[in-house]
Amino acid sequence: MKVKIRLYGELALKHRAEIELKVRDGATIGEILKNMGDKRC
Repeated sequence: MKVKIRLYGELALKHRAEIELKVRDGATIGEILKNMGDKRC
């Protein structure tokens, strides 16, 4: 499935303010952030 995510702060600087990702069905926001490199999750 595709999700559109609006990012702020460090993640917006690292990626973009808004991105669209293809993720597996049932993925959690924590899993998505971890895959994007957010060390806090």
